[in-house]
Amino acid sequence: MGNSIVVHYQRTTLYRTFSVDIQARPRDRAGKPYPLLAAFCLAYTGLDALSPAWVRDPADWQPPATGLTKDLVRHFIDFTLVRYPTPEFMYRAWETKNPLHQQWFIHVAAGFNIRKAEGLPWGTTMTKKHAHYFTQAPAWMTIDQALRFGKCMGEGGTLKQAKAFAMALDWGAIEPGNEYFWCKVLRLLLKHPALTEAQIRAALRQWNELFFEKKFETTASGRLKPYNAPRELHPEQENAMNAMLKLLAPKPERIGGTRDIGESDLNGLLPACPKKWRYKGKSVQELKNWEIQQLDTADELINEGILMQHCVGGYVSQCRKKRAFIFRVTNTCYRQPQFHVTVEVSRYGQIRQVRGPMNRLPNEPEIRAVRSWAKLSGIDANCWELNREI
Repeated sequence: MGNSIVVHYQRTTLYRTFSVDIQARPRDRAGKPYPLLAAFCLAYTGLDALSPAWVRDPADWQPPATGLTKDLVRHFIDFTLVRYPTPEFMYRAWETKNPLHQQWFIHVAAGFNIRKAEGLPWGTTMTKKHAHYFTQAPAWMTIDQALRFGKCMGEGGTLKQAKAFAMALDWGAIEPGNEYFWCKVLRLLLKHPALTEAQIRAALRQWNELFFEKKFETTASGRLKPYNAPRELHPEQENAMNAMLKLLAPKPERIGGTRDIGESDLNGLLPACPKKWRYKGKSVQELKNWEIQQLDTADELINEGILMQHCVGGYVSQCRKKRAFIFRVTNTCYRQPQFHVTVEVSRYGQIRQVRGPMNRLPNEPEIRAVRSWAKLSGIDANCWELNREI
């Protein structure tokens, strides 16, 4: 009883509000007008002009018994166009009524990859990784922001960098010819992982104002002439930007002390950790192809977190207070990220965590290497990651 009253109220309200659109509501091939709610949704979204893309006839749509007008329209779009699940942010195409974004929505909703859509900012240079991260963009982003989010993540950026890059500018107003310039700027930003979100946004806005928002420039004689925005990043501009980012980025901060003068740094164990933990030889068979290095600067910890995609970059304050010591255990036969693990040792000489890329658990060779190093260094290896059954 209650549901029928809600539907009746929705029908009455929509009829009064959109009476002009409803009177001119589209008709099917037989000339029969569509039902009231279907006609409203067609007029509201502009779907009547996209009838070749329909996957179901709007006349067959059964509206939900309850829900707000926004939910009603979303339900209608899903019924009319969507074959496969579509990212949440792409539904903004029907709110902004951007024809290009609507074509992208139809393309993705039909099950095709966004890389094959027409009118993309980077054309054929969009990779599978870019497209994957594009679909993973937060729901509150616009489609233009999601494209830049995917571009940054696909180029190896962090979530912090991707959000800052996506939210810094009004990308919908960026001219297509300027995209190559901003792609070069993005790669320049990724070389400075210690920058905060606020610093990234401020730098991008300053450069946009400097290179694209001014209309005139002053010649050597003092006259004004029309300013031509750059289509690519010139070397002198890149050098100036790089110098600015270096000034913004925090300097590497020594956490647990400095190296002693003349001390060998072949094995990477520095005076920041207790002397009994230092391991200077490779005489043990289990450590023949392994290298242990202590991460003793904030910059090294942050870069390790970015490289391995785990949270070790957040241990700076604990390492500064000597509550934890972080080590990198690397297989020297490969030296790729997937062949080394990050080890956390407490101030009492107990191993707390041993994790690889994306927080994976250590494999059997890594467990043997960490155990051998711990035994030689006087470290307690009674850790779940090392004692679990493989």
